[in-house]
Amino acid sequence: MNITLFLPAAAAWTWLSRRPVSVALALVGLSAGIEAVQAVTPGMGRACDSTDWLTNSTGALIGTAAAAFVLWYRHRSTHLTRPGRSFVPAFSAAMIAIAALCATLVTPVMSDVAWAHDASGPQRKTALEAAREFLPATAHVVKVQFAPGPGDTGTVELGTDKGSLLIDWLSREVQSGMIDPEPERGAPTQDHVSDEEAAKVAKRFIDDHFPWALSAKQSISRVGPHDEARLVSWRRYKDDVMMPMRMDVVIRAGGHVASFAARHVMDLALPKVRISQGQDVDAASVALAGHQVASSVLLAVRDEQGRGTRTG
Repeated sequence: MNITLFLPAAAAWTWLSRRPVSVALALVGLSAGIEAVQAVTPGMGRACDSTDWLTNSTGALIGTAAAAFVLWYRHRSTHLTRPGRSFVPAFSAAMIAIAALCATLVTPVMSDVAWAHDASGPQRKTALEAAREFLPATAHVVKVQFAPGPGDTGTVELGTDKGSLLIDWLSREVQSGMIDPEPERGAPTQDHVSDEEAAKVAKRFIDDHFPWALSAKQSISRVGPHDEARLVSWRRYKDDVMMPMRMDVVIRAGGHVASFAARHVMDLALPKVRISQGQDVDAASVALAGHQVASSVLLAVRDEQGRGTRTG
């Protein structure tokens, strides 16, 4: 859509002006200017996206090239002029100004959402409410996008300069997030976090946002290049079978929540256990050509008919 958006303007302008190079450069600069304005203007609901600039520029180049070819073919004596002497310096100055503006005011944010588009009003409202709940008060919203799924479902992605959130739609439950903490003045610098401190911070976080996970079994493991952070996890078991619910919170050095992932799924009704855990290990060893199996876990899953079943 972004490519086709710039095609008509590029072709028409080239046809009228007989200056394909000037037209292509002007539209490339126009697209860069649009993305820069979207980046520095709060409340627009638009994101500054390098992919948009590339696709817009591609449309401009295709449009000017197509019009220039038609002009040359139909009127081979027609002279397609070069850009004016004052145009190239002006274009260069404008691009330098846009680059300087983006370098000083734009915070790059990585996005993993494919085929996403701008969120609707209700989706944006939900995302902003979640931002106030999970992210620092100084967080500046960069984008709110919706990645559609089957039917009316999908995910809403909120990106800010202080973190990001992924929200399930239509349930409006926050599924995961990354949080950049506000630095505390005068707070001592720590290079690790203890298991006890991580458990306390994670429990407060769960109490505030995901109380449904507290009834599950808690575990703590070390994460990070130097084991400086802690992963606090909650899992629920029924007859030694791990249920589908998930709750994970990463506590960084200094005792702050770095990221989290939540999956609020009700326990499944399961058939009786037909094999023991030892039989699971034996079956896995055979399947893995005799390699030693250190541990095994029975997982609760749904089959194609939505019925509860087990897998090892």
